Formats: sequence, C-alpha cells, structure tokens
Amino acid sequence: MCFVFYDRLLQICVYHNMSPTAAAQGVGMTGAHVNRWKTGSTPNDLTVAKFSSFFGIPSRYFVGDDDEAYYYWTEYQLKDAERKYDESKDDRKRSELATSIDVLRESLYDQRIASKLGALEKKRKPADDGELEESLEILRSRPETRALLHASKGMTTEQVEKMAQFMETMRGGGNGQSN
Repeated sequence: MCFVFYDRLLQICVYHNMSPTAAAQGVGMTGAHVNRWKTGSTPNDLTVAKFSSFFGIPSRYFVGDDDEAYYYWTEYQLKDAERKYDESKDDRKRSELATSIDVLRESLYDQRIASKLGALEKKRKPADDGELEESLEILRSRPETRALLHASKGMTTEQVEKMAQFMETMRGGGNGQSN
C-alpha cells in the first residue's frame, strides 16, 4: 500500500507521455521528491492536491482504495476521450474515440452497479454469508437486474433494495411461480 501514490502518479504520467519528474516539476517539486515516493514515502495532502489540480483528477484517485481509484481513472479517461472527440476533425479518429467513449461509459455504469450491489451486500444481514452470496449471484446473473439498475441511476441504496425486493416478488419470491 505504501507505493500506491507513486504507482498512480506513474500511471497518469504514462497516459500523458511524461515522466513523474516532469510532473513533479510542473507542480513546483523536484525529482528527489519522486524518488522518495518511489521508495514508499507518502506525500502530504497539499502535494496530493497539487497533482490533483495539475492533472484535473480527484485527489481520491491518488490516495483512495483500488475501486475508488479505478472509478476515477475510468471517469478521467472518459472525459479526455470526449474532449478529444469534440476537438477532432478526422472522421476515422472520431469513430475510434466514439468506440472508446462507449466502452468507458459502459465500464463506469458497471462500476456503479457493483457499488450499489456492494452497498446492499454490506447493509443486509442474512442468516449466513452463504445466503448473501447466493442472493447476490442470482441478482448478478439476471438480465433484468442489469436493465433495472440501468434505469436506477441516481437512486439511493434503500430504493435499490426495494427494487431488488420487487424483482424477487415478480419472479415468484419463493412460491414456485415464475413471471
């Protein structure tokens, strides 16, 4: 975990075809700072905020957990692809960017679904962990779950939970009926 900041700094620098030292210089720091982070030193909050501002990505990308960082990284790439699409005059390049944009949007959507399911997972208190895993796997495998969650953008955890209960009721809810 101690190399998280440096690894994420390196990832975004490679994306922009620049070295971590060049990025550090861009925020008023030196290569010596980069070497300390590379060996496991953790930057302070002000340093993280400087890089966040420099690259235009939330600070949580640099210091958040892996799921959070992955979400912000995908969102960052999507915004960049949309910007490049808007600026491009080349039809072939715009077509390639449109495909990338679709893939990135789908990825963000999938991450939101996983986040909502994860929130449900933490909130529910089943008889045992095996029951929870089985319920979540059933939800994940149903095509209607994906369609309903797609329609649920912006819903609260409670609303998503009610939707899951409604889906179970519509499927027969344990009484052997299937709709």
